[in-house]
Parts: sequence; structure tokens; C-alpha cells
Amino acid sequence: MPISWRQEAGLIYSDRSGPLTIRYVANLTDPNDWDALFTEVLVAALATKVAHPLTHKSGMIDIARSAYDRALDAGLNANAIQRGGRLYTASWSSQRGDSRIVR
Repeated sequence: MPISWRQEAGLIYSDRSGPLTIRYVANLTDPNDWDALFTEVLVAALATKVAHPLTHKSGMIDIARSAYDRALDAGLNANAIQRGGRLYTASWSSQRGDSRIVR
């Protein structure tokens, strides 16, 4: 369902009450705006493509592929942390299990 929104200073504002689940896609053409982990994966992927044509050494492909695998793992792990788990609506103390009933 479409919602009305606007973007200001890198934040998205809406007249709907939250929390809202959104999917935001941006066309970032300036490499300075890219996430550092994305840049590492991209550089390593390019290195695997040009390693042999530039060096004519098969060992360089293995080095580049290893760098790519490490960068991709780091990016996937960071993405898993950023996405997090389920959304809890209860208070922090009740989630910990130490809430007490006060009468």
C-alpha cells in the first residue's frame, strides 16, 4: 500500500504512525556514498576478473578470490546484524525476564 512520504537530510518522513516496514532503493552514483563493506566486495570481485589478464599468474586469481570471499562474508555478517531479529513491542526489562509486578 503506497504511503505519502518525503526525504530530508537523509531521513524519511511519513504521516503514518510507526513502526513501518519499508523497502528503500537508492541510486548511489558517488562511490563516497557507498558502504565500505560494499566497496571491499566490489573491489575484490573486480580483482578476480582482472587478476589473470594483468599478471598471467593463476596464483593471483586464488588470492583475489580469497579476498572476495572474506569481504563477502564480512558484508553478509554485517547485514545480518543490521537486519536484526524480530521486533519486540514489550519493554526492555520484560524481555530480559526481570520485570516485577508492583502493587
